[in-house]
Amino acid sequence: VAISAQDRDTIAGIPVNYKEDKVGNYREGLPDPLRFNDGRKVLNAADWTQRRAEILKIFEQNQFGAWPKENIPVRYSIREQSAEGLKVKTMHVSFSEREDGPATDVLIYLPKDASAPCPLLLNLSFMPNDKAFAPDVIQKFLSKGIGLATLHYSELEADKADGWMSGIRSLFPYTATDGEWGAISAWAWGVSRIIDCLSLQSDIDASKIALTGCSRLGKTTLWTAAKDPRIAIAIPSCSGEGGAAMSRRLFGETVAHIASPERYHYQFTPTYQKWGQDLKNMPMDAHMLLSLIAPRPLLLQTGSTDNWSDPKGEYISALEAAPVYRLLGKDAPSDPEFPKSEEPLFTTLGYVMHEGGHAVLPQDWDYYLEFLLKYF
Repeated sequence: VAISAQDRDTIAGIPVNYKEDKVGNYREGLPDPLRFNDGRKVLNAADWTQRRAEILKIFEQNQFGAWPKENIPVRYSIREQSAEGLKVKTMHVSFSEREDGPATDVLIYLPKDASAPCPLLLNLSFMPNDKAFAPDVIQKFLSKGIGLATLHYSELEADKADGWMSGIRSLFPYTATDGEWGAISAWAWGVSRIIDCLSLQSDIDASKIALTGCSRLGKTTLWTAAKDPRIAIAIPSCSGEGGAAMSRRLFGETVAHIASPERYHYQFTPTYQKWGQDLKNMPMDAHMLLSLIAPRPLLLQTGSTDNWSDPKGEYISALEAAPVYRLLGKDAPSDPEFPKSEEPLFTTLGYVMHEGGHAVLPQDWDYYLEFLLKYF
C-alpha cells in the first residue's frame, strides 16, 4: 500500500510540517497586491488595471511562465450523440496540423430543449470523459439550465518532465530559460483555446463559461482564469501549494517540495525552484494569484483533512486577497476565524471545505451548482 504524502515526515528529502506552532510568520516579506512595484498605493479600479498587469508578469516570470505570443491555427469538429432527455456532443480539438500532434476530445452535456444559449461548467479531469460526472450530477446541472463539459488534461500535454516534447509546448520554440512556460501554463493555454471553440457554439452562452479542476488542475484553473478573462467563474478544488494556499505559511507541501527535481519542477518555470529556499523574498504569493481573478466570482473548495494542501492556508489567502475584491465593489471573507466544514461561504470570493480529504466529493458538486446559480 502506497504511503500518501500526507503521512510522510519528509518528501524529496525535505521535512514536512503539520504543526501550527511551526508554520512561521507568513506575513514576513508578504507583497501587497494593492501596492505597485515602485511602492505607490492602488487607489481605484483604474490603478488596479495597471497593478494587475504587474502581478500577471510577476507570475509569468517566477512561477508559471509566459504564454507564447505566436498564434497557431486550432481546428475543431463536433459530433452529436443520441441521448434521451439531453443533448450530448463531442468536440474534437486539434492544436496542430500534424497527424500525431496534440489533440483532445471535449464531452459536452447540454439541456435538450433549452430556449436560449446556456451557461457551461468546463471540468478539467483525471478521469476518462464518460466517467467524469456521475449521472445524478449531470441531471442536477441540466435541470437548472447549466451545461457540463469535460476533458482529460494529459491529452493537452503529458504530465511528466519530457511531456513538452510531444504536447502543446512542442508546437513552439523551447529554450528552458527563466520565464519559460511550464506544464501548468501549457494546460492553461490549451484550455483557453478550447474556450475559443466553445464560444463559437450557438447553444452555449460564451459570457457564462466557468472552469473547475482538482489538485494540479485546481492550480491550472486558477492560472487559466488569471490569464483568460472570458472565464466568468473559477472553482479550483484542493489547489494547495502553487495554487490557493499561502506559500509563506510552512504547512504541508511547500514550494521546495513541489518544485524539486524529484517531483513537479516541470509544471512551473525554472525560476520557481529557487524560491523554495528564499520564500521571504519571493515577489508573489497565493493571495496575489487569487486577486488576478477579481472581480469575477471565485470559489475555493478544499477538504478538512487535506493537510498536504493546507485548507487553512487557502482561507488565509482569501483573507489577504479580499481587499482587492472590496476595492472593486465585491464581497469577500472578513472573519479571521477558520470556517467549519460543510458551511459554505458564498461571497464573490468564496470558500467551502468538505469533511474529508483531497478529492471532489458528491456534495461539492451541489456547492458548485449553488455558487454558479447565484452568480450566473
